[in-house]
Amino acid sequence: PESSQYPSWRRKLDFLVESMLLRKTAAVVVTTPETREAFLSVFGEGLNQRIYVAPVAQFYSAEYDSIPSFLPHHFQISFTGMYDSTRQPYSFYDAAKVFQGGSNVRICVAGIIARTYSKYVHSRGLDSIVCHMGRLHRRETVQLQRDSHVLLSFGWPGGVQVPCKIYEYFAARRPILH
Repeated sequence: PESSQYPSWRRKLDFLVESMLLRKTAAVVVTTPETREAFLSVFGEGLNQRIYVAPVAQFYSAEYDSIPSFLPHHFQISFTGMYDSTRQPYSFYDAAKVFQGGSNVRICVAGIIARTYSKYVHSRGLDSIVCHMGRLHRRETVQLQRDSHVLLSFGWPGGVQVPCKIYEYFAARRPILH
């Protein structure tokens, strides 16, 4: 419910608790510049040096348009992000076995990827087509997305939530295998 629907004593209590927490915290991370400004307007400029914006699902076309796309000669499928215990790549890796042996397909995986997945790739003999690139800087990530024929996404079970990665992939203007 909207906070204005709460009784005044509850709004005052919430403000006191939030103020106390914000005074003691080292940093506050929000997802939009508007949220940052709202925090500052309510809790004051004392928070200004400790509040940071970490955008989620906000991808500016200028960021992507400034990076030219050079599609490689091989067919490149890329994933940029992290695997999750609810969104694991095992089925995809098993399906990727059809590309083994003389195929002109490369699967690039960039991000913080647990060693378990690299071992799985190796155990399936997919080392020749799957490349774990590790964590990339933002510009390198965008470049990889722009230089791929297809971008790979693993959805949440049940389809209840759309991964933020989808919006980033939209900005890259590449087909998505989800």
